Amino acid sequence: MKQSLVVIFSLLVAATPVHSQTPESYEARFYQLGATMPFQTHAFVATATSCQQAQPSATTTINPTRFIWDDPSNPGSVCIYTGGSGILLAFPIGSYEATLVAINAAGASAESMPRAPFSRLASPSAPTGLRVIR
Repeated sequence: MKQSLVVIFSLLVAATPVHSQTPESYEARFYQLGATMPFQTHAFVATATSCQQAQPSATTTINPTRFIWDDPSNPGSVCIYTGGSGILLAFPIGSYEATLVAINAAGASAESMPRAPFSRLASPSAPTGLRVIR
C-alpha cells in the first residue's frame, strides 16, 4: 500500500506542468564587443516595465533609449523598459552588447542570448567658416 501511494504521488508530481514564474526584477548586463564579463549592470523592478505592447515599428540600435524583449506571457507582444535611457546615453562613444536576466525569489534566469548589439555615436562636429555671400 505504501509503495502504491509513493508511485501515485510520484506520477502526480511528474504530471504537474511546470510554469515559468513571474520575474520580480531584471538585470541588464553590458559588455564591450566580444568581452566575456560585463563592465556594467543595471537592475530594475519588473513593475517598471510595460508588457503586452505592440512591437515598435521603427527601431534603431544607435544611441538607444529603451530595452525591448519578447513578452513571455503574450506571444507576439513585447515588454518595454524606458528607465535605462540615462545609463545607455552615458556610455562612451563605441559599440557594445547587452543581455537581460530575469530574477525572482527562486533565483536568476540564464542571460538572454544572443547578445543584443548597440552603438553610441556622437553627432557630427558643427561646420566652421560658414559665410553667406552674394
